Amino acid sequence: MKVSSKTRRKANLLKHICIGSAVTRTSLVHKTGLSKMSVSNFINELGSDGYIIETENNNSGGALQGRPPLVIDISPAAPLVPAIYISRNICQLALFNLKAKMVKYVYFEMSEVKSEEMLLLKLESKYRELVDGLTLPLLGIGISSIGPIDRSKGIILNPPDFNGLSNISIQPFFAKLTGLPVYFDNNMSGAALAEAIFGQGRDLLNFAYLGVSRGVAAGVILNGNLINGTTGISGEIGHTSIKFDGPYCFCGNRGCLELYTSIPVIINKAQALMSEAGIISSEEVLTWESFVNYANNNEYYTLKALDEFCEYLSIAIVNLVNMFDCDEVFLGHEIAMVSGLIESKLVEYANSRIFSRAMRAISVRKSTFGENAALTGAACFVLNELFRGTLPQSCSV
Repeated sequence: MKVSSKTRRKANLLKHICIGSAVTRTSLVHKTGLSKMSVSNFINELGSDGYIIETENNNSGGALQGRPPLVIDISPAAPLVPAIYISRNICQLALFNLKAKMVKYVYFEMSEVKSEEMLLLKLESKYRELVDGLTLPLLGIGISSIGPIDRSKGIILNPPDFNGLSNISIQPFFAKLTGLPVYFDNNMSGAALAEAIFGQGRDLLNFAYLGVSRGVAAGVILNGNLINGTTGISGEIGHTSIKFDGPYCFCGNRGCLELYTSIPVIINKAQALMSEAGIISSEEVLTWESFVNYANNNEYYTLKALDEFCEYLSIAIVNLVNMFDCDEVFLGHEIAMVSGLIESKLVEYANSRIFSRAMRAISVRKSTFGENAALTGAACFVLNELFRGTLPQSCSV
């Protein structure tokens, strides 16, 4: 899509308003490099279009410093973005404002879904619940999903352990249902994009988002851009082999990393250790929530399972850094629930193995959005188009 210079500059100015705080016309001149007149013209246009408002800054020192500058913020009448995240366990739907703040949330459990048709019907019902009574305009819909997916066709292909569901034409379905532009990609790409626009990755050119749940995958930002292929299966670090003669994975490969480090693997390891030691009964089923509680209370065997997990996950970090020359790695999805217990171990293991260890050390941090990274990322598929000026004309700035 060809974008005019004016549209691109105006969209970029809106982005600075959305990601900033206490934004003024003067600060926008410095941040965007635009002239005072251009900033003023764009601000007036965005205000007329209902995107922004200007209010007095009552915390700027008052009359002693003269009239305080007007602060620019998102208007209460600004458009919203519906976002959808489809995982193995749950489908989450939410409305986000232009600052990627969640304003409404609904969900349903995937255990309720028995067919592809039922999934689409449940999604339609929950979407209608989400937007019921809404008077604000919608920019477009963002959908993030577990993979594998076909991004070019908008299809969820055949994720493992997904109630036997496959070949779900999710993007065409919502495009027809709503008449809105629909942006669809894998959940790790969405999480990385959220970190790049609104999170700790805003000032980084190169970083990786590493998500761990039932699987392990990554989203990579390289030179400020999201890496993505034709189909949307880039970043499947969990399906790189670490043992060429290991057990077969559902993907057809042998010894995949995902077989040795994922949430179910950690839980099973801890359950075996704790049961053998008599900490829990052999009949007790350890859940991820109970595992996290044990770990936060320094229970020995859960910490032991986490340490082994860190050794394996550090392989994913090393591979990402060696392949993409990342500066930092952000952890998200369910593994964010044990943030504070694993970062130092991952840093220790990874930095002893990376190819560039003589030149720099890699840091590992919790994602800004933690467990909500994929859902926030779905909204960012749309917001990224807005900030680039590439939304369809009827939805753009």
